[in-house]
Amino acid sequence: MVFLIPFVLIGLVLVVVGVVAAGAWVVAMLTGQVTVEVDAHPFEPGGTYHGRVAQLGPCRLRKVGVALVCTEAATYQAGTTQSTERCEAAKELAELPEPLPAAPTDFTLRVPAGAMHSFEAKKNSVTWKVTVWGRVLGVLPYGRGFEVVVRPGGGYAG
Repeated sequence: MVFLIPFVLIGLVLVVVGVVAAGAWVVAMLTGQVTVEVDAHPFEPGGTYHGRVAQLGPCRLRKVGVALVCTEAATYQAGTTQSTERCEAAKELAELPEPLPAAPTDFTLRVPAGAMHSFEAKKNSVTWKVTVWGRVLGVLPYGRGFEVVVRPGGGYAG
């Protein structure tokens, strides 16, 4: 009996993974294609940008939220193992109407004045994304990131 426990646990994990994957597929089918348009690109530190979240799908995305997120990543080696650490360095929530709207909706984003520009090297990177989240049918969570470029500006204090 004890011999069968690992096989039962592996089976349960596979069932959970299958349910999560099926849920993600259902959300993708219900929301359809979600797009983000901005009035200017690339972004600059200290800039204000207006945009719109649009959606093509049978179920409207509700309680939409938008943010500009900066993620720093560093890859390092410890012995023979190579690891990459990622951290959210900045997050600026977009100005949206209250209560949170349904898609399509307009938003305004501000890039922090002293923000680091987008950067990619062999072992380090700084990436920026406009992230959109919301609810489908009022309960199913949706989230997606759209990568944007923040170019170097004169206000970076390094």
